[in-house]
Amino acid sequence: MKPSSRLTSCFVVADVGGTHARLALAVGDVPHGRLLEATIRRYVCADWPSLEAIVADYLKRIAPLHPVAGLVCAIAGYLQDDKVINRNLPWTVSRQALVAGFGQRPVWLINDFEALAYATLTLGVDELVPMIEPFRSSSSPAGTRVVLGPGTGLGSAILIEAGDRVQVLPSEAGQMAMAPGAGRELQLFELFSRRGSYVTYEHVLSGPGLLATYQGLCELDGQQASVFSAPEVSRLALAETEPLAVEAMDIFCGLLGSLMADLALLLGATGGIYLGGGFVPELLAFLPRSSFRQRFFNKGVMQSYLQQIPVWGMQPAEYGMRGAAAMVGLGLIPVV
Repeated sequence: MKPSSRLTSCFVVADVGGTHARLALAVGDVPHGRLLEATIRRYVCADWPSLEAIVADYLKRIAPLHPVAGLVCAIAGYLQDDKVINRNLPWTVSRQALVAGFGQRPVWLINDFEALAYATLTLGVDELVPMIEPFRSSSSPAGTRVVLGPGTGLGSAILIEAGDRVQVLPSEAGQMAMAPGAGRELQLFELFSRRGSYVTYEHVLSGPGLLATYQGLCELDGQQASVFSAPEVSRLALAETEPLAVEAMDIFCGLLGSLMADLALLLGATGGIYLGGGFVPELLAFLPRSSFRQRFFNKGVMQSYLQQIPVWGMQPAEYGMRGAAAMVGLGLIPVV
């Protein structure tokens, strides 16, 4: 198949998390780039010896049909010298190794939630779910935005709009010290503290964190845990067939609401709070029966301020890759 002339500016975009890697071809259309949907492929990270092997397989299968100018990789963690630092990845990621495996073409490594934040600029309201009623809007308000995503870890980023300028700051909000509420949250905090001196929000607000919360509640109650995966905890919580799974999910949602409100107050997030990641559907289904809303607004005299801030759920989609493409379209990454 002969490549179309309008695809001469193709580049590979990748969204690499602790569990899955997704790759696609994109073009650098102004203002936000564009994915070629038919070229999207998903890989299970643990099935491959390295990210270079995944990229090489993708190039072999897809790229021969199109000229490729470079690679933009949105990846969990942060770049330190040549290496990506993330304890949830199954292998070490080196930019130099990727460049070598990519035929010495340009390679950019960006934080996956930095890309997700840029992706919010491309979203229509029909792609978002309001998490707190009765907020309604025909468009996403301008202003600072906060993006969070519980998954293998807890990712975060901050998008700042100032006039015509947009800047995204990668963030490690998930590594902040957890601020528990009363009752069982305090008991869990004490339990987790005995296992390590520093308890972060990610200890609860992640897939492994949900499982740890459920198992911690079992330990506190002197019960034997019968569930050994986060998806099973969320499934039982939604079905309301396991009381401690329900309680674990409620603690998760309550702590998430409290953290979201704290970040909104700290950063003046008038542009909204966006929740992304593969765990969003389960959270959206459970939120109405949880303490999420009450904990979000439980900030004393600041409740009326928080009522002006939209809180959106982003249904799972190719947002990491869309954000990487948007960065090219905005001229922030000159691969074309």
